[in-house]
Amino acid sequence: MAGLTVAAYLARSGCEVDVYEQAEGIGGVTSTMRRDGFAWDLGPLMLEGFGPGEPAGDILAELGCADRLGLVRAGRGIVFPDYDLLRPAEYTGPYWRRDKLKEIFPHEADGIDRYYQFYDTVLDLMTLARQAEKASVLGALPLKARMALLFRRVKQFKEWSAQQVMDHFFGDPRLKALFLGILADMVVSPSEFMGLAIPAVNQETAYDDRMPAKVAAIGPRTTFQYIAGGCGNLVEAVAGVIRENGGRLHTSSPVRRILLEGGRARGVELAGGERRETDLVVVSGGARECFFKLVGREALPPEFADRVDDVPLMESVFMVHLGVDMDPTPHQDVALNYYYGTYDIEEGVERTRRGDYHEGKDGFLIYIPSLHSPDMAPPGQHAVTVYTIAPNKM
Repeated sequence: MAGLTVAAYLARSGCEVDVYEQAEGIGGVTSTMRRDGFAWDLGPLMLEGFGPGEPAGDILAELGCADRLGLVRAGRGIVFPDYDLLRPAEYTGPYWRRDKLKEIFPHEADGIDRYYQFYDTVLDLMTLARQAEKASVLGALPLKARMALLFRRVKQFKEWSAQQVMDHFFGDPRLKALFLGILADMVVSPSEFMGLAIPAVNQETAYDDRMPAKVAAIGPRTTFQYIAGGCGNLVEAVAGVIRENGGRLHTSSPVRRILLEGGRARGVELAGGERRETDLVVVSGGARECFFKLVGREALPPEFADRVDDVPLMESVFMVHLGVDMDPTPHQDVALNYYYGTYDIEEGVERTRRGDYHEGKDGFLIYIPSLHSPDMAPPGQHAVTVYTIAPNKM
């Protein structure tokens, strides 16, 4: 999506644009696989900030394709070995999760209240920061002044890790795991993740589509969406902008190397030997592949090449895509649930990094996109994805 978005902006600006994609289809991990009437997303499932006025929504509006997408407000559930936090049948307000946690962990009630005060402060800071980005220079000044006052409330956590923040508010490891569990999805240890970012990755609007974006006077918070019909529709919406403005999309067209002249990129050479000269080359992909394979280490400043060497490999995910002829709702009645098998997120992440594949015992998620988009499966059937993290090599 990064490369397609750049291409769409350039094409709308009047540039002559060619996009070369090594795979058979565009979109990379944002694409949707289709087979026998079923459809499964290959990468992102729930997307943040695509609503009107939100960061990604603003990009789509600028490109003129926001109205081509169907957005479905998203929610997800969490299941642990001896408790769960699932969307209630009756909506009881934007802080129903806080209230439910106090029922499950009455001995942690004070810490829960203090955490949610911390949460609201961080989310208000994020809201003000987005407003300041859109404001004029003068208009941003009062917003930044409010941010400075708010930040004083959470300044003590500035250098803390996520684990330290959880240890500050809670004593029960089962409760800490609720807020740390999402880090396993990124294969990041709680001891190395920024503590102030914990509210950002645990936004309440991600857990119930009935929660309003605006719960504070400061302004609306970001919401979470599913793309109706699959994330491939997002790909096609942006690709349509490229085509409509004269851009060309070339699939099954890997680039062999970037052509250099005088230390500048001047074109590309395709795998078949064809050379294309251009004023600008934009590359989207892994750092090592982009800089070492396509540009060449010898063309890079040594200190920059060393930085690329230090970029860690991401761990992998293992996904199973199923087409089923059963009704899954007696077992899971929402599109997305996370199922955790451990409360020790730190150790679970470290085991994965050491190459120990837990095969789902530490946790997995089940995503049923046909619950929000029935056209992603034949009538009376469902598309199901089971997904967990795995080492980057076995």
